[in-house]
Amino acid sequence: MKRLLLLATSLILLATVNLKAQSVPNLSTIYVDADAAGSNEGTSWNDAVTDLNVALNMATSIIAEHASYPEIWVAAGTYKGDGTSTNAFVMAEGVNVYGGFAGTETSLEQRDYETHVTILDGQNSQRVLCQDNAFTKETVWD
Repeated sequence: MKRLLLLATSLILLATVNLKAQSVPNLSTIYVDADAAGSNEGTSWNDAVTDLNVALNMATSIIAEHASYPEIWVAAGTYKGDGTSTNAFVMAEGVNVYGGFAGTETSLEQRDYETHVTILDGQNSQRVLCQDNAFTKETVWD
């Protein structure tokens, strides 16, 4: 019985250590490109996440774990809502989201949102953006 208890305790500790080791990296910019074929980690255009909802969740985790506020850069394309009844993108406080990228830019000033159109598709819902709480930090969607 003591061995079983020791084994169970060891497994719980191992799982706790493993979860902490898998924390989200402290990215200053999260890249989103529906056509990206890399690692889907959001660390560069080549390794961009393909779903804007994933990037928003990553940003929320970065805020919680690192107390920093990343930007989200979104390449041209159509991005669908979160799949709930509202199909809205849930805004993350203090996270600025910018579209209009070709997927090669290294600065915000290089984007051309008139040529590289980014569409947020609420799939015929009443709203595309959703803000859960009152924000105290400026949050930009451009």
